[in-house]
Amino acid sequence: MASETDALLSSAPGPDGSVNSSSDSPSVLEEGKGKQEQHKNQLGTINGCYVPCLLNIMGIILFLRLGWAVGQAGIGVTWSILCIATLQAVITVLSLSALVTNGTIASGGSYYMISRCLGPEFGGSIGLLFYAAYAMGVAFYTIGFATAVQTTFWPDVNEPEWIVRAIGSCGLFFVLAISLAGAEFFAKFNILFFVIQFGSIFVGMVSMTVPHSFTGQSTFNGTSFNVTTDFPHHFTQNWKPHFAVSPSCHGEQCEFHMLFAILFPMVTGIMEGANLSGDLKDPAKSIPKGTLWALFTSFVIYTLLIFAFGSTFPYLYLHADQNVFQNVCVGSIYIVVTGIIISSISSALGSLFGGSRVLQAMGRDNLMRILKPFAWGSKKGDEPRVAVLFTWLVAQACVMIGDIDVVAPIETSFFCLSYAMVNLACFLLSAMNAPNFRPEFRFYSWPLSLFGFVLNLGIMFYLAWEYALGTVTAMTLLFVYLSYYGPVTDWGDISNELIFHQVRKYLLKLETLKATPSKFWKPNFLVLVDNCDTGMLAFCNSLKKGGLMVVGQVLVGELTELHPLSLRLRTAWTEFFQTTKLKSFIHTTTSPQPRQAYQVLQDASGLGGMNVNTVVLPFFEISGVTTSRTAEELHPSTAQHYESLIQKLKEPESEGEIGSKSCNLPLESPREFCQVINDVLFFQKNLIVTRNFKQGIRGSKGRLYTHAWSQPFVDVWIIGAWDFQVNASAGAAPRLRFAENNSYCPVAVSDTDGNESLSMSVLDESKPICFTGLVSLLLQLGQIFSHARIGPGGRRHQRQKLRLFHVADIDTTRGSGEAEVATQHLRALCKQGRVDISDDDIKVISSLDLEQAVPDFADWVASRPASNDRVRLTDIPSGVQATILNKLIKQHSVETCQVFLPLPPPPDVDSPNTVAGAYLQVLSSMSDQLPPTAFVASGETTQFISTLL
Repeated sequence: MASETDALLSSAPGPDGSVNSSSDSPSVLEEGKGKQEQHKNQLGTINGCYVPCLLNIMGIILFLRLGWAVGQAGIGVTWSILCIATLQAVITVLSLSALVTNGTIASGGSYYMISRCLGPEFGGSIGLLFYAAYAMGVAFYTIGFATAVQTTFWPDVNEPEWIVRAIGSCGLFFVLAISLAGAEFFAKFNILFFVIQFGSIFVGMVSMTVPHSFTGQSTFNGTSFNVTTDFPHHFTQNWKPHFAVSPSCHGEQCEFHMLFAILFPMVTGIMEGANLSGDLKDPAKSIPKGTLWALFTSFVIYTLLIFAFGSTFPYLYLHADQNVFQNVCVGSIYIVVTGIIISSISSALGSLFGGSRVLQAMGRDNLMRILKPFAWGSKKGDEPRVAVLFTWLVAQACVMIGDIDVVAPIETSFFCLSYAMVNLACFLLSAMNAPNFRPEFRFYSWPLSLFGFVLNLGIMFYLAWEYALGTVTAMTLLFVYLSYYGPVTDWGDISNELIFHQVRKYLLKLETLKATPSKFWKPNFLVLVDNCDTGMLAFCNSLKKGGLMVVGQVLVGELTELHPLSLRLRTAWTEFFQTTKLKSFIHTTTSPQPRQAYQVLQDASGLGGMNVNTVVLPFFEISGVTTSRTAEELHPSTAQHYESLIQKLKEPESEGEIGSKSCNLPLESPREFCQVINDVLFFQKNLIVTRNFKQGIRGSKGRLYTHAWSQPFVDVWIIGAWDFQVNASAGAAPRLRFAENNSYCPVAVSDTDGNESLSMSVLDESKPICFTGLVSLLLQLGQIFSHARIGPGGRRHQRQKLRLFHVADIDTTRGSGEAEVATQHLRALCKQGRVDISDDDIKVISSLDLEQAVPDFADWVASRPASNDRVRLTDIPSGVQATILNKLIKQHSVETCQVFLPLPPPPDVDSPNTVAGAYLQVLSSMSDQLPPTAFVASGETTQFISTLL
């Protein structure tokens, strides 16, 4: 926390004497770095904490409402209100003391503590409400001062409200002048104020015990009457409540909660020392000691006054005359009037100083752009004069209300919520056993802080639920706003610890599950990259459907040389994800053997029950064979390449196309790439090999998309059951062929060993289908992507249309009806799997259809010797097959945004490089000039589509 405080306090004067502070967050003001530090005030415990707190606590309520409250509620109930309010304050001060002695506290008081403990969202929302409470507090005490002056010198005017407003405005201007002079000047005035105020309280208290008569006057109708002090004759009569109708209770009969709301400002001065924390010489020592002693002193004085009022006057007189404390004064009423004026002015000064420093601290933390001007501080004392002027304007507007009984309940709600948050912060830090929460102040406990949190919230709603609801609503709206638009900080607040605790808890719970239920299956991606392939990343982000996405990058080289670069690259990727709103994690590692590193990433990615189930690879291009790009472009895995990538990730384009060209993974040959494919399937993970993805598109709000605009179709192709065969002679060309079964159709039924059986005769629509295997995975991925928003120009709920094509090696020349049966089976499959596709978009392409659609296939059939046996696509060499299929897919892909194809089984791990190269050539021929294409292989044995409720 020391570094945080130093960052918040570090500031520098500008040419005009202003101070602009730097902060511990990249989003905070940084204009004054490297300049001279400003002078800091050095107030002690007495003049910096005890006196300001006591002056604020012993405020206008004591002079103008305490006697009236005793007449309404009686001695016992009024003292109970004092005890409850003091209990709230004491528990809050104990929590506050624990927080301020756990490190160095900077300017901003309660806002600084809550924001550093609970985060900028809680701190900012509470800080703004706390500031509003202080701004209204300035008006509250100023109205009290004006009311006392008006009832003393102009008691019989017809419209006293305007007199109160005029006098209040003059008093408020005086408060402004002292505040602009600074905290040291204020501290000197406070000592004088303290002597005068407590002298008048002492005189008034003694006057009640001296037998004498005086003339009292009703505050509400001006009626005068003679009153005689009779201490302690009225004690028994006034012990119980005598609730009556009063204008101070909105013209209704007063009740307990009304009086509590009016009297609660008796204890709202406990934060004065904390608010001056930036001006204290030793805040950790002064705040606990000064605040607790101020509370104890005020409790004793309030108790004596409650018993004195109740023992001296009849309750009917206390009901009528709210100025009883000044009227009873022996010698001159102006002794107490002076005390009232001093009390009001000193309390208003305390609120103005406290509120302006909270506003200054929020401006320096850059919570909102509108608060930036308030970060200014003077060269001497870092005085927040801009914040003072603004607070004065807010208070002046509130003074025009002209009634302290209206302002008091609002004050109560704001302060109760602020006290609750202080207790919550202490409770969370203590209950979470944070290792670095070791406050020097020991008189606290998490149960007590929790009780304080509940007590403050409960009393807030009990006293005035309408104000409480409005206060909580305002805090919630501010919290939501700051969650989305607030600064990114490294304060290490308790929210990080809470998130960590909950995530760990649920990860452990997920670990106890044997497997993810199939009804909740979703792709959890490990995306292997060596460049900022933004199109592929946007594709995976759209396809994960709330699942896990981990981007993995391997730096090829020695750990000692490349590890610092790997850490920088990890940070750059994280910033890129935040900028482009990609919901992904990053894992970078260094190894001289990239295949082994990829094996570790596949086996170790994920945590607990959040495991990767699908690996995504960019296609491995071969220079001069599958692409015209040079080998240097395809294999840029050098330190210079990574430095360039870091720069690109940190400064992406703000809108439009973004990212650099894709490149191969840092593998030496096609053979090693095929070995990585085999590794993925060995780990029983699904595999997606991507090709033809262009650069990603950033929308106006920063999000990354795969397309500049939405396109209508997502195509899933089922091309028989691929079977990779290699001739006996080494290096022979591979042959990709269909299964021999003429009755093949993609009915996904598994036997007891989990092997997929595809047959025309096994489909029974009355029985559930087991949706395992490649066909189900292709359908599920197509279904997910068809519901994704792929372009910034599309509507939020716009969906692409899913189409299913099956290239089936079936005979339609003999009227067998096999194509119709295959189509019906596919429709039944999609219906039972609830795939969002129309019957017209399910097409079976037979051999005859293929002859008519692709001239190359017709030419091949014509070139064969005459025979009764029809020509199968599997009889054609694999390169020609791939070309034929490519032309067929192109004919149907004019308006297609994404193509999903089955990935042919790769060559064995030990196959030579020539075989691996031929395999990649076939994939290249199949996907040549197609829309973005994903070759898919199934490695899991789970059901990808569930029919369970």
